[in-house]
Amino acid sequence: MRASVSVLGPVRKALLYAMCKPSNQKRRAFNNGSSLRLRHKPRYYFRAARVSQGLIMKDFLDDFRQTIEDSAGRLLSLSSSTSQTPPSVGKWSPREVIGHLIDSASNNHQRFVRAQLTDDLEFHGYEQAEWVGVQGYREESWEQLVQLWKLYNLHLLHLVSRIPDEQLKKQRRQHNLDQIAWQSIPVEQPATLEYFIRDYLQHLKHHLRQISGIMVN
Repeated sequence: MRASVSVLGPVRKALLYAMCKPSNQKRRAFNNGSSLRLRHKPRYYFRAARVSQGLIMKDFLDDFRQTIEDSAGRLLSLSSSTSQTPPSVGKWSPREVIGHLIDSASNNHQRFVRAQLTDDLEFHGYEQAEWVGVQGYREESWEQLVQLWKLYNLHLLHLVSRIPDEQLKKQRRQHNLDQIAWQSIPVEQPATLEYFIRDYLQHLKHHLRQISGIMVN
């Protein structure tokens, strides 16, 4: 007999992360601001993705909100000097990681809106490392960065909560999620806006885990 989502929810999420977590190569690439993505995913990744799609949207929204609220408090507990210091040469400081997540929020904001006004999921990418460098996040106020990150994501949460189910689950045959998604989908495989939104949250959690002391489920 198939167990309910409410019973397996926390266990399932832990299993999904264990099954889908990126390789050491990909972690190193993201630590350095690279846009490297895994081109060939094992079969269990696609099975896990299908299970993830089965989690009801309310659970996802609750997880999204809790991640924002809990992480904001933990981020603000870091000292100003710690937030400004990269863990090693060539890697992003916590301020730059949060800056990158602000850039991610701003780019995906317009993607989530535009996706409801068209039948495809094709969007422009952006030069992630260059955006972080140009904006000088390491010199910006830590408190202001955290507040901007928090409020922007709360707005995205509000936006996503309003998207009709038919828009979330519509199969889009024309997309470039093989290029812009964190966990990419082959171009020949149809994609949904719901998948893309869930992928956004997993990317956000991945980067929060890079910051020492910020534990995320």
